[in-house]
Amino acid sequence: MTKYLFIALTLLALCVALTSCSKEEEEPPLATELIEPAQQFMAQLAARDFSTAVESFDENLKEQMPPDKLDEAWRTITKNLGAYLRQVRTEVTRENGRDVVYITIQFEKGSSEVQIIFDEEKRISEVWFGPPPKLI
Repeated sequence: MTKYLFIALTLLALCVALTSCSKEEEEPPLATELIEPAQQFMAQLAARDFSTAVESFDENLKEQMPPDKLDEAWRTITKNLGAYLRQVRTEVTRENGRDVVYITIQFEKGSSEVQIIFDEEKRISEVWFGPPPKLI
């Protein structure tokens, strides 16, 4: 009898545990659909089409980085790293609840990583250029 009671209680505990697990808030899947707009944005920079590139910005970033400032930033990058060659690697992550696309860009003299952060409306809210990730 105690054997059956033990089995029944174990099954009951398992059901309660499974039910409570399903109520936890799950992280939404990574927004892989943002890879294409991020790559498109980089292609627009490479083509020096800054007016089109800023169309994907949210209103705040449009004010902070109009086409002429984006042009200036791109000139600084290409002055230091040489001509744009290609996009090497793309990765999507979620950081602090925001979707981020990292793109490693190859230039003539080296590479750089671009961090493109999207808002809830899938508009670019931040763009950061920096060194490529260190490979282990």
